[in-house]
Amino acid sequence: MEWHEADCLVLRAAAEAERLRRTKLYSHLRQILIRMVLEVSVHRREQREMEAALRESMEVSDAFGAVPASRAAIDALEKTKLREVSDYGDDGCVICKDEISREEEAARMPCKHIFHHECIVRWLNASNLCPLCRFPMPGDCD
Repeated sequence: MEWHEADCLVLRAAAEAERLRRTKLYSHLRQILIRMVLEVSVHRREQREMEAALRESMEVSDAFGAVPASRAAIDALEKTKLREVSDYGDDGCVICKDEISREEEAARMPCKHIFHHECIVRWLNASNLCPLCRFPMPGDCD
């Protein structure tokens, strides 16, 4: 949906609310509140492209100068369960896009970002940078 289409929908909803307010049933109201929900869906082609980009980003690639994190840095990741973490939002694992259950083993990077343990280990084997903030973990070359 284009922005101008969304604007038109909002204007039509406002006009309909005003029309209703002028009817006998709603004439006692000064205004009618409108609550709209915009649902955004990703089309299959776009989803396949995003999944392909994620797979590609997970592959070790010298073309982009990716440096894997050192084994010691990966082994030193803080392991936690979300029930023990008070300041964690509910964004889930940005690597696999799935929720992290409160009982699953998760890993917290030194930058405080939390991922599924298996996902971040796989990521760090390809790149020493946090997928969210680019915090550099010690690499094999460091």
